Amino acid sequence: MRTHSGTGSAFMHLTLLDDNNQARPPPHVLTPSHTLHPLRHTPRASQVVADLSDDSLKLGFYSPADGWTLHITDLDPHSLSAGGGLEDVTLVKKYEISEEDYLKRENNFRAWKDEQQKRDPNWTFARHIKDRQVGALTRAMARILWHQYVAPLGPTGCAEDEGGSQLCA
Repeated sequence: MRTHSGTGSAFMHLTLLDDNNQARPPPHVLTPSHTLHPLRHTPRASQVVADLSDDSLKLGFYSPADGWTLHITDLDPHSLSAGGGLEDVTLVKKYEISEEDYLKRENNFRAWKDEQQKRDPNWTFARHIKDRQVGALTRAMARILWHQYVAPLGPTGCAEDEGGSQLCA
């Protein structure tokens, strides 16, 4: 499981949770509450079904049911997740670039924006986005109309109506 969680098995505490709060464990699986390791974070409002701290037992012993989750608690004090390292974004160092380095880049947003405003002094980014959305909608409508009315006409571009008259696009 290390390849999936990034934590060595010596620092894992496994708990079987019932996400639906409906399934009941078999009687041989019931775990006394005093043997449970406290969860740092219980996802949603899940009910603890079993503590999987006995390494001699396989997962099948616990008879997991649909809606149950295997919750891994990382106990490694040096882990990336220690102290909320993977949940608290304020702990992540943000990428910063100096103004000079940004302007040295060939294809940066400011250079593109300046070029657009040179072409059209009334250009705004908001209008650009709106125009793109309208253009995409227009192209989609054209495709729908083509497939609905023109494509059925066939390779000659003509079809006959009920009276036998030729209809050509």
